[in-house]
Amino acid sequence: MHTSLRSHFKVISAEDGLKGLEMALKERPSLIVADLMMPGIDGLELTRRLRASEETRHIPILMLTAKGDLDARVLGLETGVNAYLAKPFSPRELLTNARALVQAQATTADIVLTQRMDSLEIVAGGLAHEINNPLNYLKNALARVRIDAQQLIEGKLSDDALAKTAARMRELFDIAESGIKRIAGTVELMSSYSRAGYSRQMRPHDVFAAAREAVALVLPATGRAVKVETEFAGDGTVECVPEEFNQVVTNLLQNAIEAAPDVSGLVKVRGFVEGETVVMTVKDNGPGVRPEEMARIFTPFFTTKGPGRGMGLGLTIAWRVVQSLGGTLEVRPGPGAEFVVRVPRRQARLRAVS
Repeated sequence: MHTSLRSHFKVISAEDGLKGLEMALKERPSLIVADLMMPGIDGLELTRRLRASEETRHIPILMLTAKGDLDARVLGLETGVNAYLAKPFSPRELLTNARALVQAQATTADIVLTQRMDSLEIVAGGLAHEINNPLNYLKNALARVRIDAQQLIEGKLSDDALAKTAARMRELFDIAESGIKRIAGTVELMSSYSRAGYSRQMRPHDVFAAAREAVALVLPATGRAVKVETEFAGDGTVECVPEEFNQVVTNLLQNAIEAAPDVSGLVKVRGFVEGETVVMTVKDNGPGVRPEEMARIFTPFFTTKGPGRGMGLGLTIAWRVVQSLGGTLEVRPGPGAEFVVRVPRRQARLRAVS
């Protein structure tokens, strides 16, 4: 076996199962080849212990056996054996199996890495989106305050203009403060995800109360004279990651406020319960979504806003969060745009086996 494998692998060997377990924990090999029958602990017990350890649970195991017993093979597969090789076997057969298992492990690692990088890209884009929008409001407010302050310093304002400027500056300061609160909340979320021991834990969250809080936070930050009406009925508690679902609410609400007209702008936020499903709708009286945009509305980086006003990720993030909860997010055509969120009140305890 050593001779067959050493042309393609660095090979280390152990005389029994216990020594093999010790060496596997120390060396973290790419593949473990073990006999089913060994002194100390047999191949099945070795497999159980390897699979119980975080350091070795991912290592593929090729089991050698002289037994033709089907029950032993099935038990081995249930324990975590990746493949069997029956004695006697040829060196070529051993090498082919070993290379196939190592390649399969490498392919799996690449897939996992790609998925994690894709998730990281979406999360980073979402956080950037959450910071960029209030930051723009903050910059615009401060630019206007600077102009007003300069006029005050130079004494160019009449008494009537002075009163109007003072009122406008108070409003701009409220906008700036609201933007700072949103940015601070996003930074806190980033800190939570990076903090040691933090995990994405689903817990009961009142999404109706979250919507009320979002209105109080988002509307001042936009600086727009849009009327927002809210109507909630029933218990809006769902199992979710609150910080993530709050992004759904704030993204839908901000889009609706920005889509509403400057004069007589109106946004209606409704929440109600249908059996074990919580429903929330956000509707504006803006121009609505054109038919040709319906199929692309949740596509990453698609936006109908002007340059510098959005990254085209808000609705994508909202859609993904709702999908992860087993819910749906749909848009209804005009007049105006209406987004409908449906999420189950409780999450299934068992997910797909990884």
